[in-house]
This record gives sequence, structure tokens and C-alpha cells, in this order.
Amino acid sequence: MDPNRSPDLARTTLQLLALAALIGTSLWIVRPFLVALIWAATVAIATWPLLLHAQSWFGGRRSLAVALMTVVLLLILVVPLYFAITTITGNVGQITEWSKSLATLIRSQPPAWVEALPLVGARLATSWRKLAAAGPDEITAHLAPFARTVTLCSSATWATLGCCWCSSCSPR
Repeated sequence: MDPNRSPDLARTTLQLLALAALIGTSLWIVRPFLVALIWAATVAIATWPLLLHAQSWFGGRRSLAVALMTVVLLLILVVPLYFAITTITGNVGQITEWSKSLATLIRSQPPAWVEALPLVGARLATSWRKLAAAGPDEITAHLAPFARTVTLCSSATWATLGCCWCSSCSPR
């Protein structure tokens, strides 16, 4: 064995380990932004032909085409969001009444065709009967873990959309 080869092997191994650590920590730092990055790439790729068309329409000036695309894409996001929020806030009373009426909802037994379903019919009918016999407190206790999961997922989705929107509005 060559005595000079051993330090080169150790040095190469340490370099590869350091490179792997850098790549790993970089991915760990970027991980929260990956969803926003994927959405941004999807929107950019999908709207690229429109940008090229707008650029040719503005006589080859890319900055005007980018400004137009930014305004249009923001309007596509903001206008439906505005109408959704306005509709929800305008119907708060009705939504409250609907949620209160769920507690007094009369639950009936499953129809005969549910039990006749292949593979899942008997289990589905049994679950339906248990739900019909349960009180509001039991139903609430059963649905509470799902409500937490739905709340966390929806808030994460809205946070991601908010980050995408804020990053598209920030000056460069």
C-alpha cells in the first residue's frame, strides 16, 4: 500500500460528507418554501405562452408584458377571494343558523340499499346506525380530531397562498 494514498482517501471522504451535509441542510432550510416554489413554477410554465404573446403585443418590451401578466394574475387571485370573503361575511347569520340546526337534525336509519352494497354495505350500515343513535356530544367527540386536521391543513394552505401572494408583490 502506498502511504500517500491514505490522506487523499480521508480528505475525499470528508469532502463528500461535508458536501452531503451542505445539501441536506440546504434542503431542510428550503423545505417550508417548496410548495410555494412548485406553485410558482407551475404558474410560470403555464402562463409562459401568454407572456410571449403579450410581449409581442407590446412590441418586444418584456417589462410591460411582465407588468400586465402580474396585474392579471393578481386579479385572478384577488377578485374571487374578495367575492368569497364578502359572501361569507354577508351570510354569517345564515351560516350560524345552519350550524345550530345540525344539532337538532333528525338522523334516520340507513336505507335498505346501503346494506346491499357489495363489500362495504354491512359495515357502512352499522356505522350509520351508530351515528343515528349517537347524541350531539358523541358526534362532536368523534369529529374533533378530524376538525383539527382540517383546520391545520386549510390554514397551512392559506398560509402558503399568502406567502406566494406576498412574494409576488414584493419589490425586487
